[in-house]
Amino acid sequence: MKTLKLAFGVVVIVLLTCQCRDDDDLDPCDIEGLAPVTAAFTTSYEMGWQDSIRRFEVDTFIDPNFVIFTALQENATYHWTVGDDPRVFDQKEFTLNFNDVGSSINIRLIVNATPNLECFPDDDGQDTISKTIYFFDIEESLMLGVFRGVVSSAPNDTFNIDIHLIPPYNDDSNIDNLPNGCIRDEVNRLSFRPGYKELRMGSLGNLIECPQPQGWGTLDSDRLLTLEYTIWDPAIQELTSDSFIGKKIN
Repeated sequence: MKTLKLAFGVVVIVLLTCQCRDDDDLDPCDIEGLAPVTAAFTTSYEMGWQDSIRRFEVDTFIDPNFVIFTALQENATYHWTVGDDPRVFDQKEFTLNFNDVGSSINIRLIVNATPNLECFPDDDGQDTISKTIYFFDIEESLMLGVFRGVVSSAPNDTFNIDIHLIPPYNDDSNIDNLPNGCIRDEVNRLSFRPGYKELRMGSLGNLIECPQPQGWGTLDSDRLLTLEYTIWDPAIQELTSDSFIGKKIN
């Protein structure tokens, strides 16, 4: 019994000790996300239409494209220079249209803001960063090719899909064998918009044969493709969700 009382007393003391620490004892520099003034920024682009739009944060784009530049520092002044463009941009976020720009463009950002000297006494309130963004023709998109994989609704059935542009001008596109067994003709082609490592299937076709899925695709650094989409299931006369995951083989 004495042992039990002693253990209970230790627990009470620990709890009281924890409760005695109030907000006044917390280090204000321990706040999550607190950092010196930084010129870090992202580059991205948007794909989609109306209420189905996604923004992809990337450094490689299909030419032509609209690129969104976004500084991460809040409450600052911004001084952007983009390639050999003589203009200086001073917004936290802005968009530029790039068309036939070549292979790469250098971006430079200078940020000035009021530093938190209590937490970062060596911060002079200014930071500079340079990045390079890259552009490729649509024919060089890594989304094009043959991918071998499975759909989540039939994980034991492996098959290939072929993601390609339509010659001779490559101004249209098609995905063959999605769903499995659906080889498409010119009328029922599954068009998509490609990014360098992303794509969007925009048309939803509720057909008994070769229904057209609508959704998104991304390719990771290991050449693994993920397509997430909605598709018409004629067996139950309803839209269902499915996904294809496959490895690029050609």
